Amino acid sequence: MWNVFDRTIDGMPRTNNNLEGWHNAFQSGLKSHPHLLKLIDHLRMEQSETECEYVRLAAGKLTKRRPKYAIIEENLSNIIKDYSLDNILDYLKNISFNLNY
Repeated sequence: MWNVFDRTIDGMPRTNNNLEGWHNAFQSGLKSHPHLLKLIDHLRMEQSETECEYVRLAAGKLTKRRPKYAIIEENLSNIIKDYSLDNILDYLKNISFNLNY
């Protein structure tokens, strides 16, 4: 019924905004057509930052989400838990109320 139902149940992002943010940050450090050696240096720096992030996450330090979005995720999870075909219109209305932020 809802195309991100499974992603929401699994606690995964419903959008690719995190990827878009990474791409924007990565691209902002480069010219539009960088020299090959500059590109390699930039990729090495990105690899180093990724390894640091991995260590940070492995140590249990989670990335904080904005409270607004954390509340929306929690509300959607609660709505999904109560899903049944008997009240499909109420289910869809409740989802739409939480997506109008």
